[in-house]
Amino acid sequence: MRLRAFSVALFATLLLGGALVAPASADEPSPKSAPVLRFLDYNICGSNDEPEADTPCGPDRDGVKSRVDVLKGLVADWDADMVFLQEVCRSQYDELMKVLGPQGYGGSFAVMITPQQDPDPSADLCKAQGERPYDVEGVFGNAVIAKGPVTELPAIELNVGGESPNQTWRSACLEAPLQGRRTRACSVHLNSFSIAIQTAQATKLAGAVGPWIDADVPVVLGGDFNAQHKVNGVVDHSRTPQAASLDAFYGHSGGSGRFIEADETDAAHFSPECRAQTPAPLRCRSGEYTVLKPKVPVESKYDSVFLSEKHFKNVVGDALPRKAMSDHYPYRAAATWSYCQNEPDGKADLLRRSADGSLYRHFGGHSIMKLHALSCKVGAAWNADWNAMRRIARAGDVDGDGSDDLYTIDTTGSLRLHPGHYGSETFFRWPRTLTAAGAWTGTVNMMTVSPDMNGDGRRDLVVRTSNGLLTRLPVLADGDIGPGVPLPAPAGGGAWSDYNKIVAAGDLTGNGTPDFLARTPAGELYLYETAPGDTFTPRVRIGWSWNQYDDFIAPGDVDGDGKTDVLARHTNGDMWFYGGLGSLNGTVLFADRMKSGYGYPAGETLF
Repeated sequence: MRLRAFSVALFATLLLGGALVAPASADEPSPKSAPVLRFLDYNICGSNDEPEADTPCGPDRDGVKSRVDVLKGLVADWDADMVFLQEVCRSQYDELMKVLGPQGYGGSFAVMITPQQDPDPSADLCKAQGERPYDVEGVFGNAVIAKGPVTELPAIELNVGGESPNQTWRSACLEAPLQGRRTRACSVHLNSFSIAIQTAQATKLAGAVGPWIDADVPVVLGGDFNAQHKVNGVVDHSRTPQAASLDAFYGHSGGSGRFIEADETDAAHFSPECRAQTPAPLRCRSGEYTVLKPKVPVESKYDSVFLSEKHFKNVVGDALPRKAMSDHYPYRAAATWSYCQNEPDGKADLLRRSADGSLYRHFGGHSIMKLHALSCKVGAAWNADWNAMRRIARAGDVDGDGSDDLYTIDTTGSLRLHPGHYGSETFFRWPRTLTAAGAWTGTVNMMTVSPDMNGDGRRDLVVRTSNGLLTRLPVLADGDIGPGVPLPAPAGGGAWSDYNKIVAAGDLTGNGTPDFLARTPAGELYLYETAPGDTFTPRVRIGWSWNQYDDFIAPGDVDGDGKTDVLARHTNGDMWFYGGLGSLNGTVLFADRMKSGYGYPAGETLF
């Protein structure tokens, strides 16, 4: 292979130190439950001249379409936020971007070999036979792709001296908003011919990205690091993560780096030394094999995804079964932001469903802004079909397991309960469909959950249907619902159909009973206090011009003062905080509003 052909001497050491090949196995993290920051790394063997027996990259050695078909499936299955590719032809990259670009991805490509540099007299670098217009020579390198908008960064030059003049070692880099946070990522391919050169290149790369971490910018490095670890002068491919060249990245076990590797917490692949430790370590410089060398024969871990330890946690990394087009295995990684997946702190958070069906959690409790600026992704279309939910309502802990739950109604009209799961970054478990047949008539166009309205000690689900009726559905011990009870509007006020938003807001007035907020299309905001017998006291107008907000919610006590608050999103994307006073003073229920954030896209669902 052009970038990784081994010398005869190195092959001899592999024959002495390599382990016999066993069938590849992958303990694959499920897309439904793995951490929500997703990465895919793959050396796709995009242009190869070595015999199949030496480097198994399939008969389609420079093929474009075959590789693009595999890659688009891998990206979709994993819903990858970032993709790192090595040994990729520019033709393959361009065709892949024709598929991923319309899906919101952008990328950066770094040239490592040009046809002018290629010493092969056959003049077939990246020449896809029979695939026009790619049946001519082209450039070869690596690439990084991310959900956009993407800013391409200058490639990091990795040559340190002593490399062959036939190739230029460099890393393609970009900057992208990784689920809302500005992040820098680089695709890495280190020298395979010299351990000394490889180590110097690794040190140079770590030094180049260090200032980014110093500036509090998260960094992800994915690639083929070609690590080679020697024991008594012999390369031991079962321990490649312990190679000296990787000391520049690992921050433990002899390393001086600032990264964590995605598979370093997988105890199933710990080295014998780590397994022998007491107590058992939480991480190890080890990991699942990611490449096959059949001539030796040996498997090894060449491929890694390194994430800046300051910014990430809860890492997962696993190799998928090898595909015929490359001797490397697709390597999937996942992680959590370091500030996410925290224990409940008693302060209410904002949940937001984005236009692509992803679910985000914005933490309450900021001392000044009330909402923290950084959010955590806690769900996506692949783990609970969030894009298919027509109605979503926060339910509190209705099933008694200590975690807040959700009710949703999907496009078929089915009512679902999503049990909360604080122990997982996805935040909610897989939903179950409830027995709601006959619970209401008509189509539900509004849904909310109230604290106990009838004295049974349980919350109540409240829905408004297309016929204008408001119905209370008592929540049962297992989270299912009981028969519906009509909730007539009080005399002297508007009908429930007069409002374009109705919210169960908890006890806003401090009298011990639940309250509701209702807004008219003209922007008038009314308070309804509940009364015995499934009735309400006469409404009180407490606000005007609330039609400037395209949505508002009452998630609970956002600022931690013990009173229920309201968050309202302006049509320009600004978020406003209305601090609850805990009592009704005439028509005043909230303190003066304060701006709590910006950039919340209009039209996205808040709850």
